Amino acid sequence: MVVWTILGLLTVAYVTSSITSAMTVEKLTAKISGPQDLPGKTVAAVTGSSGADYLREKEVTTLLVADLDAAVAAILDGKAAAIVDDAPVLQMYDFDHPQLPITEVGPIFLTQNYGFALAIGSPLRLHVNSALLELVESQALSDILQRHMGNLQPH
Repeated sequence: MVVWTILGLLTVAYVTSSITSAMTVEKLTAKISGPQDLPGKTVAAVTGSSGADYLREKEVTTLLVADLDAAVAAILDGKAAAIVDDAPVLQMYDFDHPQLPITEVGPIFLTQNYGFALAIGSPLRLHVNSALLELVESQALSDILQRHMGNLQPH
């Protein structure tokens, strides 16, 4: 069961192929509703993440932080107006912290594919591919996503 749960959570990134969504304090949603609203504001991103790369490419003022907890603290403390990170990561954080006045807003900015790295000739390849296919084709993936991430649509 643990393997299925871990595999299911990892599959979220693969199946959705979505990256770079924004999280913001609810009271700011009128000010930030998508990537077009980020220029001119300070936006938090985890150092080395695709969100940080996206913000650098778009020349958005960026507050680099060590992890998502620090990014959330920055928006709650008023040091940043939003966070840009992988959509599944933000959705899961939001789902796991319902007491916080934050939510995801706006569309997916950029899509990227994720994959699993296995050694060439690994006997696990067939099992991993079969498990992923079974998850995608059954209700199991939807159930796992709902259980661990709630509503997958940005608010």
